[in-house]
Amino acid sequence: MDLDENTERIAGAFDFAGIGHAQALVFLSGSDQPLPSKSTWYRAVDRSHVAGKTSLSAEIAANREKERVATLLYEGESCRFLSGKVKIRVISDGSWQKRYGQNSL
Repeated sequence: MDLDENTERIAGAFDFAGIGHAQALVFLSGSDQPLPSKSTWYRAVDRSHVAGKTSLSAEIAANREKERVATLLYEGESCRFLSGKVKIRVISDGSWQKRYGQNSL
């Protein structure tokens, strides 16, 4: 079986749910889905991980830029290092945070 988009989506979804190749084959054997080989399965899972990391990296970069802009807006130029980078203060205790009465990005 070739590594196609459907295989990548199925393997990625099963992997995200914590279901491995053997358990997925049991599930898929009751459907009209073609059964991927073990090597095809793990290539699909690997591609799914790469896609997820790429998507997450883009989201992190966009949120970091929003925080940079918000920090400059609320704190002004005093939050800049000598290098020009913006110092963003972060407080984290595992709960939702608010900053200046607004939900934290």
